[in-house]
Amino acid sequence: MATAERRPDGASQSEPPMTMGAWCETHDLIGALLPFDCRATDTFAEFEALAAALNELRETQATFRLGDLETPDGHRSVKYRPTGRGIVSTQLHLLGAWEYRETSTGQRWLNPSYIHGHPWQTSQCSAEEREQILRHAARLGLLTREDVAPRLGMTKKGVMKVISRNDIPWQELRGEGVRRLARTVLTVRAWSDRSLPQVAEPLPAPVGTIKSYVQRYARDDGWTPPEDPSQFRKFRHGQGKEATADAE
Repeated sequence: MATAERRPDGASQSEPPMTMGAWCETHDLIGALLPFDCRATDTFAEFEALAAALNELRETQATFRLGDLETPDGHRSVKYRPTGRGIVSTQLHLLGAWEYRETSTGQRWLNPSYIHGHPWQTSQCSAEEREQILRHAARLGLLTREDVAPRLGMTKKGVMKVISRNDIPWQELRGEGVRRLARTVLTVRAWSDRSLPQVAEPLPAPVGTIKSYVQRYARDDGWTPPEDPSQFRKFRHGQGKEATADAE
């Protein structure tokens, strides 16, 4: 769906940046949610399936593998075939699921709905890694300090101490993340046949809250979604090269 675009200063009028990561950074959007036409599958549809499958996990199940997930009807395993590394990881993080351990049968993840705290009893990661994880979580917009605590093997109070000790501007980063998410939601709406409530539904916040974010951080500012740059040959050929930036 073609849309009018407000181009950032210095943006090319004819050719977008070489990679998805660079393009998403330029437009301040979350690439892991955008259904680019040049991807092999609908990225947002995969996110919807992932969110639905996570909701089906038992609250008493502490960890899971991607292969354990099933669609709500229970008849088939959820399959994830995203283009570009890091996309599913960012989608899981946005839904509150974090890496647990790599095992002989694959990566295990922490169930965000687990009701008995978290399986780690001691703090995890180095100080540098904790800071990186907290900054990443804040940039996603919807996550709270309590949501990221299981990944660090800490309580919410412990996370708050780490934020304070390292002078991490949590509220500022989270505010920027909410704006980024709101504009990403509006872009998904423009690029697909989904309504705004349908785009908001799988996100870990009430639909009304997401709609208010879109109004405040996109529409009230006069912001309009950019067009899908998939038609550019250089963009298509470079779309898998910057995994981290692309995922965020």
